[in-house]
Amino acid sequence: MRNYVAAMKISDSCEVRWFQSQGTPGPEWNALFAGVVAEPERTDQYFATQHSGVGFKLRRQQGQPTKLETKYLLGSLGPVELSPGVVGRVERWNKISLEGQDVELDHEKDWLEVRKVRRLLKFAWENGDVRRFDPTKEHPDAGASFELTALSGAPGVTGFTVGAEAFGPAKQLLTILIGVVKHVLVAQPSLKLDVAQSCSYPAWQERLLLLSDGN
Repeated sequence: MRNYVAAMKISDSCEVRWFQSQGTPGPEWNALFAGVVAEPERTDQYFATQHSGVGFKLRRQQGQPTKLETKYLLGSLGPVELSPGVVGRVERWNKISLEGQDVELDHEKDWLEVRKVRRLLKFAWENGDVRRFDPTKEHPDAGASFELTALSGAPGVTGFTVGAEAFGPAKQLLTILIGVVKHVLVAQPSLKLDVAQSCSYPAWQERLLLLSDGN
């Protein structure tokens, strides 16, 4: 990688995510995200780290600076029941993000290209109260995102992912994440998400590599 001029940001995050490898979101998911306009398609490229606790991602989106992100897994609570029928692996990550221009990949064969079309909900956390907000108009100090993203691109990359990520004071991230996810899911009690579907992007990438090696 070369010719990279960047601004750097270091942050902690608390996250939970699920992957559905086939099909499209059902009516319950579409109802939850009703009225949410999908973001323009973007391309993320994931380096084959061979380790589910380390992620290395390059993001390109038209009209935006290229973003390079490295993630390190700090710890996991394991399976957590977030609402009836919804169990996920809640994890704590440290992220180092760089933004810059003129990024070139030296070894493209080592990268997994994933095209994404994302619908995103953003929620503010205010002393235990949760409310949805417009990220183009305000930037609260604490809260969480909740996303539904269609996946395509490299061979084996299909289906969609559902994920939530908290932001705010480090000591409150877990509380914020669980609080926001429960707030979102209460609107659609019929939604089901199994712990077998729950993993991070690095772990998902590792699964894809294992499947491709098996073939």
